[in-house]
Amino acid sequence: MSSRPRNSSSETSKPKKRKRDQPPRPQSQSGDDREWFFPFTKNDPLYVDYMTNEWGFEKQTDQELFENLCLEGAQSGLSWRTILHKRSAYRKAFHGFEIDRVASMTGGSMNCYLKPRTMCQNWCCIPSTSEESECMSKSLKKHGFKFVGPTTCYALMQSCGFVVDHPVGTAHWAKAERRLKKRKGGYQLR
Repeated sequence: MSSRPRNSSSETSKPKKRKRDQPPRPQSQSGDDREWFFPFTKNDPLYVDYMTNEWGFEKQTDQELFENLCLEGAQSGLSWRTILHKRSAYRKAFHGFEIDRVASMTGGSMNCYLKPRTMCQNWCCIPSTSEESECMSKSLKKHGFKFVGPTTCYALMQSCGFVVDHPVGTAHWAKAERRLKKRKGGYQLR
């Protein structure tokens, strides 16, 4: 049953029943339309929260960017839901994504995290890139990064708010566009 107020013309109509196997639609705290990401969040509270409060928002610190870069690399070819539910294990394994501490890690120090499968071990790719993500990938590789192809870089650009890929016309698109218009250096349109 809908929680929004009814107007006089709809008071006499019965609320639509949802199918038994269909989860309830998430209720927006801010009144936005979340429907565009509902099909893949499937009402998972962690995923809905991520899409509402993190995805497409500009990251301000090196640590935030580094966390997103690592998680996007781990996600390639997997469900983002899987990564979100393993994010605490990644944060523990990578010392809260403190760059200096991660840089001093060795292969042996990662074994304790990889054996119990607390983190994903998948390196397949899905195609979605741009000229900017190609350049970012080349630059990161020159600086010693691995597993940062253009697809991973493009996903990073999306999740960090450097690219607006919200469906045009949704409330999230309008919010993202307003945020990014205020940003120094602008943003990439697709």
